[in-house]
Amino acid sequence: MIKFKVILAGLLLIGGQGLFAAITPTISINTGSGVTQVDVDGMKAEINSAYQTSAQSQIVDFLNAMAAAQAIGNSGFGTDYSSNKSLFVVGGGANLGFNPGNNSLSNLGAALENAKGLPSLGIAAQIGGYVGLSLSKFPVPTIGPIDLKNMTVFVNFAGYDLDQVKPYTIKTGSFGLHVQYKLIQPKSMALGFLNWGGLDITTGFDISSNKYAASGTLPEQKYGVLTWKPTGTLAINNSAFVIPIEASTNVRVLYILSLIGGGAVDIMAANSELAAAVSGNVTGTVGTTTVNAGSASITGSETGKSSAVGIRGFAGFAINLVPLKSTNVLSLVVIGNAGTAGYGAKIGIQGAW
Repeated sequence: MIKFKVILAGLLLIGGQGLFAAITPTISINTGSGVTQVDVDGMKAEINSAYQTSAQSQIVDFLNAMAAAQAIGNSGFGTDYSSNKSLFVVGGGANLGFNPGNNSLSNLGAALENAKGLPSLGIAAQIGGYVGLSLSKFPVPTIGPIDLKNMTVFVNFAGYDLDQVKPYTIKTGSFGLHVQYKLIQPKSMALGFLNWGGLDITTGFDISSNKYAASGTLPEQKYGVLTWKPTGTLAINNSAFVIPIEASTNVRVLYILSLIGGGAVDIMAANSELAAAVSGNVTGTVGTTTVNAGSASITGSETGKSSAVGIRGFAGFAINLVPLKSTNVLSLVVIGNAGTAGYGAKIGIQGAW
């Protein structure tokens, strides 16, 4: 059994036995010089067992879960839900997306422990920053019932490459543009010690991608006198385009704590691709002699995708380190998402003026 693990910045990506369902490995091994047909047949069976599975759905389930995690992984990242009457907002942090696939959260540990090959779950992560600009001080018009002075425009961005942990690499990037409209204005109560943030409607788009790869020498496989030493690349490429439509509100208590809540419908187009290009010589050890017995190679790819529409709710809080009467100058923000595409979490710090 091959176990392929990437542990990077809190991400765990597990691969192994059963990588490709639709790909037949190319295996050429010769008998002779002490290498028997039993050795040849056994090694071919070992390679097939490690890189194939009898169920096409196994790899597809995994990739569908990865695509869904990528779709929810940017939820709420580039938007402020708590600062209210701010002219300018800037912040940054990290987002994590998770989809349990065919597993329930209660049996997730057991499912991972007993998984034969790729488990049916997905993980995605982003780090980056965002800025927001209120139009309240600009000479913008009122269009029918819509007063553009109640609008804030947000831009979020992220991108980094990490390849210090050889042979593993991770490349990620994202960009988003959002518009938030204050549909119902905030209200101050109890001499300002209790503030309701009104009702916000937010929409826009997020584009994101993650690539995880392992290149170099992969685990050996042995049978009898034969050994296969493969080298090459295994890679997972995830991408997502999401249009969120959100309604949110917040309540600030005693200036220090803001509680955040809302719901959303997401229009999603997310994909995940697993690709492999692996090859290597097969050697035989007969007594003290090592002979070249042939070669084996694995090439191909498989893809999965998310559903087209997701529904989620979100809730969280902001610890306002520097609050003012009508806004929060500096806050630590934590928000969780839960919905049909899986689960997400945002943690960051932001300033608002």
